[in-house]
Amino acid sequence: ILLSRLSSPDGELRSRLFQALSQCGYRAQDQAAILKAVQAEVEQAAWGSAAQADLGATADTSLLRAALQHALLQARSRVLLLLSFVFDSPSIRRVREALLADTGAQVAYALEIIEVQVPAAWKRLVMPLLEDLPPAARNQRLAALFPQTHQSAADRLRAIIANDSFSYWVRACAVY
Repeated sequence: ILLSRLSSPDGELRSRLFQALSQCGYRAQDQAAILKAVQAEVEQAAWGSAAQADLGATADTSLLRAALQHALLQARSRVLLLLSFVFDSPSIRRVREALLADTGAQVAYALEIIEVQVPAAWKRLVMPLLEDLPPAARNQRLAALFPQTHQSAADRLRAIIANDSFSYWVRACAVY
């Protein structure tokens, strides 16, 4: 039942679903389905990073940029949960905990685990999401996989409001 909702557009539901699967010790039989889910998470994060870059760092956009950053952190957490279904689960969970702790040494340790545990094709997808990069740098790293077009701040706001894959909070911040 949980697997049938793997591609739900609701990020909060996906977060809860992946957490429930993780707590059950789920191991994926179909790596292709997990890879597809990781790609969808990273693509949404790339779009959010492009939105952050297009909005710029102004006082008027600070709340929305913070909400988009939170959405990016949630996507990162979901990606790590997905990776734990395919690769060494305890190691990937330690990566998730280390990134949540957000100290220099722990982050370096976490990224090293990903370097060792995850194949190159997957790393190319997830590393820009895991590394602490400004939105423009993240966009540049993800451009080969998920190119984003530059939009005016007004166009980007309209797109965020219309994008139901963002939480109500992100969309409310865009309206504000």
